[in-house]
Amino acid sequence: MTTPETDTPVQPLFIAACAFFVTAAILFITPFVLALPAYLFKSTLILSASFAALSTGELLNHPKQKLVTRETVKTGQEPQYHRNRNPCSLGNLFDIGGLLLLFIAISSFFFPH
Repeated sequence: MTTPETDTPVQPLFIAACAFFVTAAILFITPFVLALPAYLFKSTLILSASFAALSTGELLNHPKQKLVTRETVKTGQEPQYHRNRNPCSLGNLFDIGGLLLLFIAISSFFFPH
């Protein structure tokens, strides 16, 4: 899959981050709409926070960057944009926090206490 403005491929982690963001929004709304029991309510909200943290971390790690080539420099065209993984410390902290929250959510599903 390539972006329409460039021929660079879209990174799979960027697509996963967008999917995690949508999933986090759905999981945040679900316990309020379905009136889940208390232990499922808490676990679902923790899982939603986990997905939100993972998506935020990956979106921070895939910044929009200018793609400057020889042709754009020679002809004076506007540079194109692409999203390659460029890890930053804040994005990695969000990823680590999201993984920790994921394990907490899984354990709260299996051991509701």
